[in-house]
Amino acid sequence: MRGKVRIDILRNQLAIIDGDRTTAVLNMERIARQAQESSNVELSAEVWRALAEALTTAGGVGAA
Repeated sequence: MRGKVRIDILRNQLAIIDGDRTTAVLNMERIARQAQESSNVELSAEVWRALAEALTTAGGVGAA
């Protein structure tokens, strides 16, 4: 399961960077909540961190 989640995280991070933020952010929020609900706090934290990093990176794309 953890491997599938990591692939989903990467897929959504790329989508955010490519500009498809709304769907990808919603997907990552859902993944993080599911991990939290299954008592996998470490995985949930990893998803939230990955989301923050993707949004930060995407915000810097094309910035002067």
